[in-house]
Amino acid sequence: MAAAAKIGLAHSRAFVGERIMFPLTPPKQLTFLISVALALAAVVIRYLVYTGVEMPPVFPTGGFLLLLIAYLVLVAGNLFEGA
Repeated sequence: MAAAAKIGLAHSRAFVGERIMFPLTPPKQLTFLISVALALAAVVIRYLVYTGVEMPPVFPTGGFLLLLIAYLVLVAGNLFEGA
């Protein structure tokens, strides 16, 4: 049980025998970098929209949809092992 104390309280239940509902895995570095790049692109697009630069109709939400996609990529990397 000493190893469980080092890992943390959230994972200590696995050592007692309870089943973890959503085992999370760290995303691969490529998945993380894609998510960060999409999030940064969303921030840049939002800044350009905020400053009044004319944007093509591809970004009707001003980057928020791109930010949602970046978050979903990161979530998929955490939920699916090897992603």
